[in-house]
This record gives sequence, structure tokens and C-alpha cells, in this order.
Amino acid sequence: MYECPGVQQAAVLGVPVAGTDRVELAAVLVLADDDLPAVREALAERLEPHQIPTRFQLVDALPRGVMGKVLKHQLRTQLTDS
Repeated sequence: MYECPGVQQAAVLGVPVAGTDRVELAAVLVLADDDLPAVREALAERLEPHQIPTRFQLVDALPRGVMGKVLKHQLRTQLTDS
């Protein structure tokens, strides 16, 4: 994901699909130039179709704990609330 153009920070996580027992792959990104189509195109060139996230969320910064790790539980909550 970091090899894609404009990606400064990224996190990929599974997010439950409401009303089902499915989980979709979601990517949360901080982009330098907000060119999401270029990111999708770069992923399509590098990954198999089932590996490409079905959802993308752009944020200003990823939430991090005191040790600098991405707080994926906060991201998952944000994605399920939206």
C-alpha cells in the first residue's frame, strides 16, 4: 500500500458487514494529494482482485497509541459507525 502514489499512512483491516456474518476489507489512508483513483489503479496492478479493499476511507491522520501503533479498534468503530 505504501508503494502506491501519494500514500503517506495506511491501515488495512476487516470490518463486519451489518446484518451478515461477512467481513469486508477496508483501507484507511492518509494521502498527500487525495488521488484515490491512482491508489486503486496501483493496487489493481499489484494485487489479485480478492485482495483489494472494497472500502476506502480518507483521514487526516491515523489514531495511534503511546507506543506509536495504529489503533485499529478505533478505526473499525469509525468504519462501522459510518
